[in-house]
Amino acid sequence: MATLFKYLLVLCCFILAAPVSQREDVSEQKEKWIILNDTDCTIEGKTNVGAFDCQINGYAAKDTLTFQPHNISHTTVGVNGILHFDVAQFKVHPSLMAHDFKATLDSKTYPQITIEMEELDKLPNEEMENELIKSVVSIHLRGAVKRMVVDCQFRKKADHVMQVSCAPMLNFSDFGIIPPKRFGGLIKTDNALKVVLHFTMQRIV
Repeated sequence: MATLFKYLLVLCCFILAAPVSQREDVSEQKEKWIILNDTDCTIEGKTNVGAFDCQINGYAAKDTLTFQPHNISHTTVGVNGILHFDVAQFKVHPSLMAHDFKATLDSKTYPQITIEMEELDKLPNEEMENELIKSVVSIHLRGAVKRMVVDCQFRKKADHVMQVSCAPMLNFSDFGIIPPKRFGGLIKTDNALKVVLHFTMQRIV
């Protein structure tokens, strides 16, 4: 009986200790990355007479992304971090649509477009040259939010430096926006938009 009691005691201690050790292992995997200037965001769309794009190059903000695995197997990774883009800094081509773009997005009331990364389906591997990872992102535009799953490409650029690329498809209507028109409706903008995002990040070690 004494031997059985000792066995059960050891087994209980092992079971109780296991979650703690797992949490410690997960916490050790926490990574912090800083967004570098080598970053750009392009919004692409079409009208009934041709295509247009709105682009911003460079990134002055010192934003960071923190990756925190949810479990020991790294099947999901929580992300804490937001990229900020000033609407006024976008260069619009063709330029005749610049005023309409900023007016449609109500840049005076909502001066920024923000892209929030919330979750990855796995922790990026710094040693891989090219890796596709599903990401949960929220795009904040003109006071509304669109949450979606997108495929992000992670590429190694140098030691502890990676480039991330994704191109989510959106609609003006996702944000309660009526696509702009020009010249009394002669030029009409399609509802569909594509956001092409490239950003470079460096791990803080």
